[in-house]
Amino acid sequence: EISTFDASRGLYEGSFVQVKGLIKGISAAGGGTTLYIDDGSGEVGVRVWDTAGLDLSDYEIGDYIIVRGVASLYNNAGQILLGYQEDIIPVEAMEGQVSLKVPAKPFVPDEGEKLPIEYSAGTVHSHVTLRLFDLSGRMVTTLFDGTGLPFPITKEWDGRDQLGQLVPLGTYICHLEVVNNNTGKRTVKIAPIVVGTILK
Repeated sequence: EISTFDASRGLYEGSFVQVKGLIKGISAAGGGTTLYIDDGSGEVGVRVWDTAGLDLSDYEIGDYIIVRGVASLYNNAGQILLGYQEDIIPVEAMEGQVSLKVPAKPFVPDEGEKLPIEYSAGTVHSHVTLRLFDLSGRMVTTLFDGTGLPFPITKEWDGRDQLGQLVPLGTYICHLEVVNNNTGKRTVKIAPIVVGTILK
């Protein structure tokens, strides 16, 4: 299984891959249909040729699916080609737990290190905002602001603020806010991040 972003880069051309995500768009043209799916890392096109005879009538924007197919390139962009009905799997969006995980160790961005921040919205019916703040409450940067997904997503922080400048050494707060669009319930998770350096 790979991320939709990795699939879109064409790195796995000719390989049988699996991705999962939310259908963000559907386009029928050129003898087939393309489903654009995103797991939170970036969209990839899933191409289904009309000659394959697959029934896509049950799928619409906002559905959460798992697809398996052959990775290929089209116009210098990666896509996934489907050949069989059983290679597109609808997934019921189950209510899960909202979670936020940050490694419990200082991280050193001035050495090129990136900090993986893992979160889950628990449902596709939510809006997610993942931001970083300094201890005075000033927003440093926004890592994600969009539709939530019911499985863990990892975003990397390079230690830079919204202007692209490395932040000063110190403690920062990772702030995850998830608003369930169906119920209006707001869930907030926070975790500390320590930005350090290597003494020379």
